[in-house]
Amino acid sequence: MNNPPIVPRKIGLRFLLGEWAIGMWYPRLAVIEQRDLGTVASPQVPEAYEVLLSAGAVGVLCQRIQPALFDVGIGRYGRWLRYVRNRDVHHFIEIQQSWDAYFSKFTGKSRQNLRRTVKRFTERQQGSNGVELMTSPADMPRFHREALRISEQTYQHKLLKSGLPTDDAFVAHLDKLAREGRARGYLLHDGDHPVAYAWCSVSGDVLKYEVVGYLPQSADLSPGTVLLYHITKDAHAIPNCKFLDFGPGEALYKSMFANCKVEYVDLYLFRMTASNMLLVGLHRSLSLVNEGLGRLFEAVGMKSRIKRLIRAIS
Repeated sequence: MNNPPIVPRKIGLRFLLGEWAIGMWYPRLAVIEQRDLGTVASPQVPEAYEVLLSAGAVGVLCQRIQPALFDVGIGRYGRWLRYVRNRDVHHFIEIQQSWDAYFSKFTGKSRQNLRRTVKRFTERQQGSNGVELMTSPADMPRFHREALRISEQTYQHKLLKSGLPTDDAFVAHLDKLAREGRARGYLLHDGDHPVAYAWCSVSGDVLKYEVVGYLPQSADLSPGTVLLYHITKDAHAIPNCKFLDFGPGEALYKSMFANCKVEYVDLYLFRMTASNMLLVGLHRSLSLVNEGLGRLFEAVGMKSRIKRLIRAIS
């Protein structure tokens, strides 16, 4: 195998206690991406990954591996410390010939509910759909400012530390993609005030739905659903766009809007060191605690109530 070392990237692993992020770990990993949506890969033999590591890398992240090949949890893979956090699913939309053809695949009840939700919001805006699309370098500072104002009020930002990035590097990233014609920032306005945002980017024939959020006090307007409805329309209008990628993880909106999905695991391979073993063990232990608490609260009928309480006080 003659592949050169892969430049390592910092991959964030959150230490969660319930819905609270109590810490972060940023191991530098050589990332082997599976770029084709809808496909999963087989791992290489353990020895093959050694040559992929450059200076500073503590391991390898192999994305979208066949889920039947590895159990969730910690183990060994040759000389590597193997970690599979969970089985995951990747939802996406395969763009149809027209948006009407795509929308016709929804159930009758779903179509009716979506139309009613969008109509209610549009009537509130006196006929405007309320969507502002921002794509130019000149747009990016205002988009980031308005989106960040929304993001900072969401529970994802307060609890999970997973809202819109605030650092200068991300702002520079927005500017770079805008100059390359790959930026698509969406704001949804209720009157004069943005109440929801979505940051998307174009990569080849894929529109990536990356970071989203809405004002909690506007939840009764279903702003996230309204904005996504219009984004799916926009995706069908982008020349040469073949997919709208929702990324990994389960969510009600993903299963509702997506017309394709693939199940997989992400395979983490760490060097067998004391610090890596400690941090991986801690991350896995917290995951097991959270799973146990989740089952307990669900069994006594309190899971949804506790989630609402945590988000209300955050």
